[in-house]
Amino acid sequence: MPRIASAALGGDEASIAADSNAMRGTLAAKPMQAYEVQEIAGPHGGVVREYADRRGRVFAVAWQGNRMPDLAQLLGTYYDRYLAAASLHRSGHHLVVLRAPDLVVSVVRYQRSAFGHAYLPGRVPAGVLPAELR
Repeated sequence: MPRIASAALGGDEASIAADSNAMRGTLAAKPMQAYEVQEIAGPHGGVVREYADRRGRVFAVAWQGNRMPDLAQLLGTYYDRYLAAASLHRSGHHLVVLRAPDLVVSVVRYQRSAFGHAYLPGRVPAGVLPAELR
C-alpha cells in the first residue's frame, strides 16, 4: 500500500493541518524571522515541530514525547534512508544518527520516551543554526 507523505520533510507546508489531524493533535504556528514553526501537540503529551521556510517548504522536523511519532509520515521520501541507517545500528543502542550532505537525522528512543530531529542542510535558511531545529 503506498504511503501518503503529507507535510513531510522536504514537502509543502500546506498539508501540516492534515498531519495534525492524523496525530489527533492541536496545531499552533510560531513565526520566526527566517521561518515558521508549526507545532503539533498530541493528545498524549508528545510534540512535533515542522519548520517551513518562507516559501512554505518543510526543511526540518523535530519531536519529543513518550511515543515515537510516525516517522514514515514525518520523513516522507527520506524515510527509507533513515531505515537503512537504523538497520546498521542493531547493537542495542537507542540512538540512530545519519549525517549526509543532504540529510541529517538523529533519533533517540527509550521505552517511555522518544525524541529527535531531521533536517535538510541545503534548505535551512541562511542564518539559522541547526541547534534551533529541535
